[in-house]
Amino acid sequence: MNQPRLFRSTPRAGGGQTGGMIARIWRGWAPAATADDYQRHYETEVSEHLHLVSGFSGARLLRQQDDQEVMFTSITFFTSLDAVRGFAGDDYEAALVEEAGRLALSHWDERVSHHEVVASALCGRGQLAAWRYAAKMPRGRVIDTTQLGRSTVSLIFRSPATLHRA
Repeated sequence: MNQPRLFRSTPRAGGGQTGGMIARIWRGWAPAATADDYQRHYETEVSEHLHLVSGFSGARLLRQQDDQEVMFTSITFFTSLDAVRGFAGDDYEAALVEEAGRLALSHWDERVSHHEVVASALCGRGQLAAWRYAAKMPRGRVIDTTQLGRSTVSLIFRSPATLHRA
């Protein structure tokens, strides 16, 4: 049986404000008819944009069907709050929604939340398979989709070099 392995990050001086991994969490809702359009937008345009950002470490897009509407939760990971500021600007808690996203979504959170990542559970065998898969992908990108109950989780990894260092 593949048991999850739990590790804790070590917060840096200053309460983790400039060090440690930061998760940026945002939600948006789309009518069922345009939900696939938003997911495609995230997997292509948003993913490509994020890969250009210094300090970007990965992203997850969660999808939950709720009657006629689909809720998306985006979790992006950055190496520091300074990296988030470099991506989002001085008002880094303001949501960044590109035009294609605005066309597919019916509404979204105008503000995002930021959290220091203090623990993570990883399944060694599945993670190793993802790393091996990443090594075969062009430009090192992995976009994989997994069903978790009623939600769909899309996984996007930055590059094989980043993955192999873990």
